[in-house]
Amino acid sequence: MQEMKKYKPLLILLLLALLGRMSLFSADTADAEFSAEAVPVEAELVAELQDAPAIEGAPQPGGCNGPLVQLDGSVDETSGRNNSPVRFGTAPDLRWFYSIPDLSFEAGTVSLPQVITWDAYQGRENTEVQPSERVRVEFFLGGTHVASSPFTDDLADGVTSASLVSNLGTMELPNGADEVRIVHYDWVDTTTTENSLVVTSICLEATPAASADAGDAEPAPERQPEPQPAPQPAPEPELPGPTCDDNPATPEPAGGCPPPEEAPPAVCDDNPETPEPEGGCTPTPACDDNPETPEPAEGCDKEEEDQEPAPTPKPGAGDGDQAPELAVTGSTTENLVAAALILLILGIAFDGAVARGINRFRGLL
Repeated sequence: MQEMKKYKPLLILLLLALLGRMSLFSADTADAEFSAEAVPVEAELVAELQDAPAIEGAPQPGGCNGPLVQLDGSVDETSGRNNSPVRFGTAPDLRWFYSIPDLSFEAGTVSLPQVITWDAYQGRENTEVQPSERVRVEFFLGGTHVASSPFTDDLADGVTSASLVSNLGTMELPNGADEVRIVHYDWVDTTTTENSLVVTSICLEATPAASADAGDAEPAPERQPEPQPAPQPAPEPELPGPTCDDNPATPEPAGGCPPPEEAPPAVCDDNPETPEPEGGCTPTPACDDNPETPEPAEGCDKEEEDQEPAPTPKPGAGDGDQAPELAVTGSTTENLVAAALILLILGIAFDGAVARGINRFRGLL
């Protein structure tokens, strides 16, 4: 107890010192709160951004032989956020498509050699992976879809600023187009992230069908030669069969050929199958009235017509007193005598035959 009394003054001094320190701490806290209200928040953000690395901007387009559509792509220097007015993505404040105003094309083709996509803001390097930061270009006519380009590749993740310059090829527009849209990929394949990006510029090079130059057209793809079938050996010519003829190139039968048939001798007749002599045939001499038929060498005898002598009138008969009588010529008499003799001989022969027949008949009885 005596020891505590001994240190009592020292404990009182320590207590007084502690109370004084607490009062000083309260005063410092009040000054700090006042200073925080007095310093604007933007100043603190500016100070942080001054320490952060500069954000790389979007690439600038090169030469373009057609309409060049450019959209703003910038980052707010105060907030470090992307403040582009046309920004594509899946969040409610972003666009899934954008129709480019006052842009149309005639019938022909349209090429897209440069499509620049970009995304940048402070802290992007720490965001989650966004696999669908992609867009494509679509063409419409009267509200009907005509053609579409391929999609651009996805932008890189894990960096503050990412960009791509894409060549999306050539599209055919048979009847032209009166509307051109930039369409985000995520409306096709929805994901849980925003997949936000900006299209800073598009180059569209049109070739109307009416003024298309064949020399400027893209070369047609080289046609691969079609496989050819293996060559087949040529068929050997068929040899003629052996025949018996006068052609020396035609082989004769193994047994030989029969001897040629002898032609019948040439004769002058009326048979068409019988050959005639080479010199022709001389008509047979004949005594006729045909002038083309030769006559015999000895000549022809002219037939004399038998003329009966005119009747001789009887002597003393006056003209017209008595009809003339025909005179009997010697030749007529001879004919009558010969005929009588023949009849007589026939009668005798007949009588003899009859007598013999009767005798034979009697002999039989």
